[in-house]
Amino acid sequence: MDETMTIESVLRRLAERMNIGYLNETWARANLRLDKFRRMPDGAVVDEGAEHASLPCLLNVQNISGAFEYDSAGMRHERADLQLAFLDAMPLDFTGDTAQRIIDDLKRLAAVYLDCLRIGGKLEPLSDTMEYSATFDRLDANLCVLLVRLTVRTAVGVCIVADPPRTEDEGWRSI
Repeated sequence: MDETMTIESVLRRLAERMNIGYLNETWARANLRLDKFRRMPDGAVVDEGAEHASLPCLLNVQNISGAFEYDSAGMRHERADLQLAFLDAMPLDFTGDTAQRIIDDLKRLAAVYLDCLRIGGKLEPLSDTMEYSATFDRLDANLCVLLVRLTVRTAVGVCIVADPPRTEDEGWRSI
């Protein structure tokens, strides 16, 4: 993986290729940005000033943990514990059938996204099982949230043997 490519940029590029909205935010910031969406009784989603977002969308909840892994070949890989929230608007007075339809649509979207992530070759999911949960009251906006938790690892590491670490104090000269 190119050093300029990050786990976040891989997630963003895939969402863009799939033509779905993408946010990389904390829950609090996402709440502010998504509070302007409304689903009308006819099913249409109205954007009442949402800040550069569209629905349905993928929220990459900003990385809460991860690790650097070093292998015996002198490569450094990054591992990240991700929370990917697939979001869509809910009507104000939704029925159980409406909620189930929206959840099912989000599950299909998540499955396709995760399938593409698996076969894309840039990130390696570290588990064959990716659990999800659905909620309706996670954010202030009337949204359905399908939250998937997974751990990924960069497929290609950075060679630290060919390019040893440098320190700023030495003007980035070799140690």
